[in-house]
Amino acid sequence: MSNLRRKISIILLISLILSTIFTPIKVEAATPYKLINLWEKKVTVGGVKFSSKTDADTGKVTIYYKTNNKTRVLASEERLDFNILTNGRWVYYVVAASESSYNIFKKDIKTGKKSKVFSEKSTEMWVSLCGLYKNKLYYVNGIDPGTLCSYDLKSGKKKKVMNNVTRAEQFENVFLCTPYEGDVGPTIL
Repeated sequence: MSNLRRKISIILLISLILSTIFTPIKVEAATPYKLINLWEKKVTVGGVKFSSKTDADTGKVTIYYKTNNKTRVLASEERLDFNILTNGRWVYYVVAASESSYNIFKKDIKTGKKSKVFSEKSTEMWVSLCGLYKNKLYYVNGIDPGTLCSYDLKSGKKKKVMNNVTRAEQFENVFLCTPYEGDVGPTIL
């Protein structure tokens, strides 16, 4: 009988762990922005072709965009993240200013105008964009474990949304969060 209880307990524990691996969090309403990773690939969003190149000698990353058969530089930095958030007109991207400080920029592809949106400190040497909903930019600060955060583009207020997140992926009005390995499951805030 104890062997049967042990098997049932193990099955229940595995079921609990698997059910918490991908916990969705509802957020406001979807926008047409897409998060794309440009590491060694080309991606088209809203008719704009994005690509990247890394200088092997300096480590400098350059992200390009092509519209109307004309290729332009989106950004060229030594610590530029390959993940960008775009709808084909506006682009959000992250540049590490140092090992613990990150700047998030916005660029208007139509005019070429670039502006700094905000800066973020990270003790885990990682800030990565996740999505955009109703004037709130979502990002993960840190990685082992990280925190899903939001930045209100109108008010400039930052908010912690969920702890113990390794990464978050946006699906319309839901984020699918991958918890930190050492945690049994994320806590929904």
